[in-house]
Amino acid sequence: MGSSIKVSICVAQYNRADRISESIGSLLAQDFSDFEVIVVNDGSPDNKVREELEKLKCEKLTIIHQDNTGFVGAMRKAIDNARGDYIAIHGAGDISLPNRIRTQSEFLDKNQDYSLVSCHYTDVEIDNKGEGKRKLFALTTGDVPESDLTYKPTPIGHGEVMYRKSAYSNVGGYRHFFKFAQDKDLWLRLIKTGKFFVIPENLYERGLFKNDGIATNHEKLYLQKVLMAFAVQCYEMREAGGKDLLDVYGIQAGLLRKPSRKVSDFCFLTSLRLYMNDNLEDANTFIKRSLMENKNLKNLLLNIIIKLSTVHAIKTPLIYTLKKIRQLK
Repeated sequence: MGSSIKVSICVAQYNRADRISESIGSLLAQDFSDFEVIVVNDGSPDNKVREELEKLKCEKLTIIHQDNTGFVGAMRKAIDNARGDYIAIHGAGDISLPNRIRTQSEFLDKNQDYSLVSCHYTDVEIDNKGEGKRKLFALTTGDVPESDLTYKPTPIGHGEVMYRKSAYSNVGGYRHFFKFAQDKDLWLRLIKTGKFFVIPENLYERGLFKNDGIATNHEKLYLQKVLMAFAVQCYEMREAGGKDLLDVYGIQAGLLRKPSRKVSDFCFLTSLRLYMNDNLEDANTFIKRSLMENKNLKNLLLNIIIKLSTVHAIKTPLIYTLKKIRQLK
């Protein structure tokens, strides 16, 4: 089937039924007409997901119900069914502001040497009571240097981006190995096909879901950090002129992941926060992970403190020591 649509907006939906009307509704209400919306209901156990999606059924909306395959499987399914020249991602439960799709597609129309465009967005905490705190994410503006995608905090998210489908196909798309950080792995391959740009305008609202989101779950965040480090390792192998570990070893590639100082630092800070909140069991788990990645003075000291703190009476005097550890670099 030939492409006759400018933009395909792709959504991987898993639960969050109470957000569907507003979230998908924000896509159908765009001030731009040449688009389609493809929602893959990825085996949501909540039957209300199917009900809410069916209520919105219209010519612009394609709904695919399938058994659960995970986020990457659902996204690949949506993109495989996309007819647009451009792929716009939209996170389940998030909000695309009315001019988002028009603004981003116009940028790609006018700038053929760019493969991906992002924008500023607002993080919105969402729990059982509805919306909470809001914070604008605007880490950068304009061109995104390749180095910023590798060794610095990633200046773009995922739900707010739009990219050329041809570029996505050329690099092989999302890879199933990456349960998390699939976006970083894709960006590090996609950047070789064209430049990235961040529009200095708030066009998107990203939900931080306390009940099921990555951003509020330290175990999911840990796996995300590990896979981000692995994505960079694969990138470095390709830059050295060879294939990356996934190309060579497939699903066994993770066995060859190198220790990462960034992962170590994340685990240390997580352990410190858990300790301060009296969660000694999880604090011990994360400090062990930190030590496995990279031993240094601060995590060695925190490890000793956590072990000593199993004796309740000595915990309070150690708070002063913890404050000093925080100051270590």
